[in-house]
Amino acid sequence: MTDTQLRDKVFKLAKTNIRDAYLIIKKIKQPWFKTQALAAILRYSDNINVLKMAKEARNTAYECDDDYKKSCVRAWEIVALAECGFKNESIKSLNEAVDLASRVQPLSSRCESLFQLFSASCHIDMKVSEKLYERMQSFCPIEEHWRAKRAMKNANEILEGKTVAREYFW
Repeated sequence: MTDTQLRDKVFKLAKTNIRDAYLIIKKIKQPWFKTQALAAILRYSDNINVLKMAKEARNTAYECDDDYKKSCVRAWEIVALAECGFKNESIKSLNEAVDLASRVQPLSSRCESLFQLFSASCHIDMKVSEKLYERMQSFCPIEEHWRAKRAMKNANEILEGKTVAREYFW
């Protein structure tokens, strides 16, 4: 099985059998997909294990090979924390990821990562999203790249209620 298929299997299994889902994670080699799978387990963990799983997801994200991936993939961890009711921890993780994403080069990748994190922030609280949108305006100058323009347009449409933020778990 590919890492993508293993991640998808974890997403399905975590709903009913966290222990077996966690065993599958050991087979995932790429940190991007492993981080997503860990976030799925985090989402269904009991309160005792949530922060432990969040730490493991964060540490695995940092194993990715560039800052775009390291920051962007944290969106899954952020959403899982928010959905488990750990709002403060979710905001802390979001701020860490945004700080890293704001330094990503090239600009196009920075804007993609920031938009992914913006989308994740919508699962925390729209006030958090509004603050991030304000920060994005300085990091994603729309006149410099079409991806910056798209990221800001899409974020604005979510804030205006014209569309919704993406779902991270299926």
